[in-house]
Amino acid sequence: MKNPLPKSSLPKSPSNRKIRIPSLPTPPHPGLIPGIGVEQTGVRFGTNWLVLSVTVALTLAVILWAFIAPTIWRRWAARRSLG
Repeated sequence: MKNPLPKSSLPKSPSNRKIRIPSLPTPPHPGLIPGIGVEQTGVRFGTNWLVLSVTVALTLAVILWAFIAPTIWRRWAARRSLG
């Protein structure tokens, strides 16, 4: 009986196989493990100051925009309706 599978789908010979050692998964964040405090782990989680600075700047810009924008839009709409 003839083999119905094409040659490309047949398993490779043992000499051509590559054995990969699985990598260990990254450990979970200590905040996700009940009963263990961050201080007990010995791992230091730093602050990315660039991300924090950009986030603070954008937050303040949105808050300022919320106070400034209503008056700007009101004046713009009033000028448009008079014309």
